[in-house]
This record gives sequence, structure tokens and C-alpha cells, in this order.
Amino acid sequence: MRILIDLQGAQSESRFRGIGRYSLALALGVARNAGEHEIWIVLNGGLPGSIADLRAAFDPLVPPERIRVFDIAAPSAEIDPANSVRCRASELLREHFIEQLAPDAVLVTSLFEGYIDDAVVSAGRFAGAAHTAVVLYDLIPFLNPAAYLGTPAQRDHYAGKIASLKRAGLLLAISDYTRQEAIGALGLAPERVVAISTAVDDSFIPAAPGPDLAPLLARLGITRPSILYAPGGFDSRKNLDGLIIAYSLLTPELRACHQLVIVSRLGSHDAQVLRKLANKHGLQPDELILTGYVSDVDLIALYRSTALFVFPSKHEGFGLPALEAMSCGALVIGGDNTSIPEVIGCREALFNAASPASIAAKIIDVLEQPVLRERLREHGRQQVAKFSWDATACKALRAIEAHAARAEVAPRARRHLGVVAAPSGSRFWQLAPALLDAFDVAFILPIGDSAVAPELAGYTFHPPAWLLEHGHSLDQLIYVFDRHTPQEVAGALFQRMPGIVLLDGFSAIAAPGQPGTAQGQFRAHGYRALAGAASRNPIDDPDKLALLATATQVITTSQEMYAQALHAYGAAAVHDWEVLPADQGASALIVALDRADERARHGRRALLHALADVPGLEADPAALSDIALALARTPAAMHQRQLMIDLSACRTDSAPPGLQAWLLALIAHSGAGIRVEPVFLEQDSEGGQLRYARTLTTALLAPGVAAPAADALVDWAAGDVLLDPLPDLHTGADGDLRAQWHAFLRGRGVRVDNTVGFTARDPAQLLAWFSGPA
Repeated sequence: MRILIDLQGAQSESRFRGIGRYSLALALGVARNAGEHEIWIVLNGGLPGSIADLRAAFDPLVPPERIRVFDIAAPSAEIDPANSVRCRASELLREHFIEQLAPDAVLVTSLFEGYIDDAVVSAGRFAGAAHTAVVLYDLIPFLNPAAYLGTPAQRDHYAGKIASLKRAGLLLAISDYTRQEAIGALGLAPERVVAISTAVDDSFIPAAPGPDLAPLLARLGITRPSILYAPGGFDSRKNLDGLIIAYSLLTPELRACHQLVIVSRLGSHDAQVLRKLANKHGLQPDELILTGYVSDVDLIALYRSTALFVFPSKHEGFGLPALEAMSCGALVIGGDNTSIPEVIGCREALFNAASPASIAAKIIDVLEQPVLRERLREHGRQQVAKFSWDATACKALRAIEAHAARAEVAPRARRHLGVVAAPSGSRFWQLAPALLDAFDVAFILPIGDSAVAPELAGYTFHPPAWLLEHGHSLDQLIYVFDRHTPQEVAGALFQRMPGIVLLDGFSAIAAPGQPGTAQGQFRAHGYRALAGAASRNPIDDPDKLALLATATQVITTSQEMYAQALHAYGAAAVHDWEVLPADQGASALIVALDRADERARHGRRALLHALADVPGLEADPAALSDIALALARTPAAMHQRQLMIDLSACRTDSAPPGLQAWLLALIAHSGAGIRVEPVFLEQDSEGGQLRYARTLTTALLAPGVAAPAADALVDWAAGDVLLDPLPDLHTGADGDLRAQWHAFLRGRGVRVDNTVGFTARDPAQLLAWFSGPA
């Protein structure tokens, strides 16, 4: 299976909380335990700060070209209602982008994102809900709306997430408690919700204090053993007020020996509220330490050195900090509610979180009873052994596999299929009876006066005019191209009403227009054709390629034909072709038609229709401009890899000696699978655009010949390479702009090399380097 992981939970503000650590650790665990599955990662280009670190985290578990970045119409954070149009459109753009990668399953590590930042996550707004698995942490705001959803914007945002949650095919709950909560609160079928538990990172382990501990404690103002809480936001269910009051109930002697340390990312207002509460209950300034956000390294040191970790939360989906603390060897106590008993796993370590007196009593018991401390410490060592990310990842994978297996046996809706085929001795007619069993089929004659073979006399055939009149009512339309197909098929019907091509012979394709035009040759072979370096192939007609590219899907009955097309046109042209296994016949064709139906419903044209229907779009021209830019920056999911050569300097200065010959040699040595594309950076008021240098390159390679295509915006994608052959010619503001673009492209998986000039780059060696791992 191709399993695609949406990792925005490790990009958004959640990356500073347990959800961010969970998202990253689960994704890494899935990648480690994928087996035969193919793992892909998608990231949000609107959250660029974390992209480089996440790419590094998955090296070498996931090949760089399988880490893809989608663009959004920013700003999209729903805290501002003015962003609603951008957010809805960005949800469609993201789901379309994912579907173009043809995943068998999509794993969303954090759905409830995008209220305060530009994370964009949804399920089933455009596509893919049935094969989407969502990690579910809790339903706390759903169950307590008055406390968490105080504004209309919050309520609308959360309602949209709940709708996505219900549409998702599979929920992966982080605890048994959360699983039962979801089944009961949302009315979901039990088989759609699977508990996968959680774990902690391998760095959370016991260890003796290191030399960095004393400076850390001094920096934070910790001068004596701590009673620790970490990490979490300022949230009423976290019960920080109850913990502070409980600490105030300790004896003066215990407080004199122990500081209350709260490690949490707090705003200045929230910190002031907690300090006022502490002062109200008689605490001295040095008895309550608010550290703010600390790194994982510092957090681990605090876990290892604390006298006691207290987890007073009133409602948790899991309670990861308690497990983290135990994993570092800390003594841990917590509330006796929701999922916390699952995590701590020891009755005598629990208290009533609603009662500060109960919390205080348990703190006193542990601090004053050495025997109890030893029991809790030994229990903690045994309890943490029950949790591991590999185990959680394997549970997630098995749940996704089981869900996919159930989907395969689900009944399929009967569709109305149109077939344009010559009514003669084609191999297609051997498959026709099975199609009639699976679809409502209308057979259409390629031309009006086609003679029907005697063995097909039992079939009903419609004339071409019927298709032009009724074709809109068909769910799918197939054109059979084989040696029996009249040349008129493409011109008479296909160009007016494209569909799926069932290909059994290139010679059957009658391409419109004049074959071999400069534009057609350039589409097929790039500058290799312009430079006279493209070798011709018996099937190599770029205008036929253009016709096949118009098809919603190409299905061939011949592996040899697929191999010929691959050799002639490169991988990009045939990336979504289907080759029917010879031993499966009609059953394989039906499966291929099902996949083609999915692609058509989630293709570019369907996306444009969905974007046009976004409420408020027409009244928001600024949002429309942002959406158009995001759409333009969304590359084809699977395109031919490009070796982009930056010729920006040649637009202001003449080409240096040797560059023309070097470029010609580079193009001549490139094969069908490599597209050499000179580009240039065009500065403008928006900061610049990267464009194809078609006019300049044509002038260099073939003086006097008109450029075969326009200087369009570059369609880059992960796995492409940008090479600067003239690095010494870029300085000052020009160099700064280029550095920004290079950083941007690297984040999207483009390899950038701007260190070595063309004179040190032998074309053959350069192409060998380019053809290596992306």
C-alpha cells in the first residue's frame, strides 16, 4: 500500500505540545515498520519553519522525493473570520494535492489544527475521506463546549473538524478511554475506531544528573528539589489552579524543602493569573517557578531530577507527560479520571483531581513515605515497558490494513459506462460480457456507417450523434484504440468528448494537426528536439502523445507497449498508465476503471469546480488572488524530473565563452527520462518569479528560430534539481533574492547546487549525479 502521512501536527503550534511529539514519533514509527508499504509525507508550505528539520528527521527512512509540500492560500487561520474563504479553498487544494499522489491510505496525525496558525487539515471536503485515518487525541471541547468554544469562530472551526472526523473512514484513538468516548459521543461503529495507545521518544530514559543540570536549574531559578508539572498550556482542565492550591496546603516544612515548578508555554497574562493565585494562597515568590517553554533536552533533565511529578489534569485523551516522566525514572502521581489510570497503572498513585486536599494528601504521602516511593519507582519501571512507538505504529498499520481490506469487499455502486469501439474482431470484445455484468454499458460506433461483425449482432450500438447528445449522463467513457479502430475516432469524437483510452495499438491513433511540429516535438522531447539530439522511435509522434495526455486515463493490454511509450516519452508521460495483467483479463479492467473513476472525480477540473463553489469567493478578490497563486504553485503530483539550469545572469550580461557548447552537450547527453530546462529569476514587486528561459535558450541553441513555448512560470516538484552554472555573477540584492528562492525550493524537495560553475561540471558526470537519489 502507498500510505501518505499528513504531518502538520509537527509543523503547527502543536509542535510545542504533546500532540506535536506524538505526530512526529508516530510517523517515524510507521516509517520504521512499514515493511512492503510505501510511505510518503506531506507538509504545509505555509508553515515553512519546520520543513528542513522534518526532512532531516526522516532521512533515510523516507526518500526525499516522497516528502512533498503543498501550498495554501495564506493567511488561513480561522481565528480571523476574514480568512474563511482562504481556509475553505486551501482545504480543497490540500485534498486534491494528496489525491494526485494516488494514496491507498492517508494518515492524519492531527486534525484539530488551523485555528491560530496556517495549518490546513480536513477529510472529505474534496476527496479521500473513505481511506483517511485520523489520530484522535480527545473530544474535550465537544463534550465541554461552554468552556472551550466561547466564540462563534471557535464553534465554527470545531464544528468543521467534527464533520471531518465523522467523514473519515478510520479513527485511531490514543487510548481505550478515548476510543469508547468517540464511539459513544459521535455514534460511530466500533470497527471504525481502533485504540493504538502511545509511547515516548527514546531520549526519555533514566540517567544520572549531568554537568548541565546545575546551570539549567540556576537559569530557571530552581534552588531545591522540585514538585514538577509539565508540559501543557493554560487550560482549565489542566487544573493548574488546583495544583497551586494543593501545594499551598502542604506543611511549611515540605514547602521549604520543595519548590512547585510548572513547565508550560504560558502567555504573560496567564503567568500573571497563576502568580496572583499563588500570592492569594500565601506562597512566597520563590515557591512557585514558572519556567515557560523549555526544550526536550531541558525537559528530560527536569524529569530526571524532580522529587515528584504531579499530573492533576481533570480530562485527558491519554496523558503523555505522565508516561514521559515515568520513562525518565520520576515518581509519578495523577488524577483518577479519564485515561490517566491507563497510563499510570497503579491505584495508590492516584488522587481525586477535583479536590486540592486529595492532591495535597497524595503529595505528602509520597514525599514522607520511603517505602511507598520505592514501590512507585519499581512500578514505573515495569509500566513504561508496556509502551513503545514501534508497538503503537504497528497497531496503526494493522488497523489501516484491516480498514483497506474491508473497503475492498464493500459493494460498488453500478455505473453507466459508454464504450466507443469498432464493431469488429477486436480483443476488447472478449472482455465485453464481464463489463455488462459490472456496468450499465452503452456501445457507441466510432463512425455512423460502421458494419457490425456477425458475432456482435446481439449488441446494441448507438451512432456518434447519440454520444454527443447523451454523453453527459455517462459516469465513464472508454475509447478502444486498436488496429480495427477507424482513423476518424480521434477527430470526430475524442477531441470533443475525451475519456479513458484502452490502448492496443499506437497506429490506431489519428492525431489531429500536423505531426512533427516544433511545438509537438518540444512537448515530447524538450530542447533535445530543438538541438537535433532526440532520437526518433517508431511510435514517437508527439502529437499522439498530446492526444493521449488529453485522456482521463490510459489503460493498455500490453507491457511491451507501455515499455515503448516509457522509452519514447519518459516516465512523466506514462506515470498513471495502467497495464492489465494478461492472466486477469476483465477483472483487472474493472479494477482499473474503478481507479480511473476516482482520479476523474478528484482531478484538476473537479478541483476548479469545487473552488468556484467556495462561499464568499466572488466577493473577496484578494483571497481569489491568493488562491490562484497557490494553485499555480501546485505542481503535477508525478512529473518528469527536471534539471533546471539558472541562466538569470545571461539576461543582463552576454553568455560567457563555453556556456553555449556546455549547454548543448548537456542536452545532447540527456535521455528521455531527463528534462533539461534552463530557467531565470524574474524580479518584480512581489519578490520575484522563477520562469522557464525558453526565449533565451532558443536564441542560444538555434539562433533565428522562434521559441517553441512561452517563458511560463516554472512547474517545480520534489526531486527536481536547480543548478547555477554562473554563481560568481550574482551579488548584492540579486544574490539575496536568489538565496531566498533557493531556501524556498529546498524546502519543497528541490536539490539546489549553487557552488560550482559550469566549467567544472562535465555534462556526463552532471547527468550521472542528477540521475542518482533525489
